Amino acid sequence: DIKKNAPVHLSEKNIFKLLHSDFTDFNTAEVFVDTYGQFIKFNHNTGCWFLWQGTHWQEVPDKSSRLLYEKWFSISRWAIIQAKFNYHLLKEQLQQNKRIWGKDKIEEVQEKLKMLYKIVKSTITLESHHKLKNTIEVASGLHQVSSFDKDFNSDIFKFNTKNAVFSLNKGTCNHEHNPDDLITLLANVNYNP
Repeated sequence: DIKKNAPVHLSEKNIFKLLHSDFTDFNTAEVFVDTYGQFIKFNHNTGCWFLWQGTHWQEVPDKSSRLLYEKWFSISRWAIIQAKFNYHLLKEQLQQNKRIWGKDKIEEVQEKLKMLYKIVKSTITLESHHKLKNTIEVASGLHQVSSFDKDFNSDIFKFNTKNAVFSLNKGTCNHEHNPDDLITLLANVNYNP
């Protein structure tokens, strides 16, 4: 099952896009953002990426964004393996059934093999340094991950602790950390009512 072996957040739409479309920088950036967008933000004021840590957002320390590259590699590596698997499976089926399939069926399968071979060759380019850099660069401009300094820590009444977010003006506590709060600050204490 293709979906079962895909990276955790890879949707059916993105699986199809990876295995059946052109690998333009925009297409690959869309797949990357659709897959990891809820866990990454790009701050246009600082030119830095932020990653969701489960309790708060943290700036990626280097401009090379190694952690983002690792996330992209999990997608690209899967796509390469899946494309090769699909190609070899169909090739094996052709070999096993050549004697029983008719000429039309054999020609149809051979055409599919040519298409799959092109996909295999294309997926290999997903791991090139150039593709990787362009994917991350184009992704930084997509609205799902775009942010600015003003977006982070905008609710001055939210106090973020290791186990909860306390609202100072409402006197309420939320035990679920929410990436939508865009909080980068974390007090090194546990909230204890």
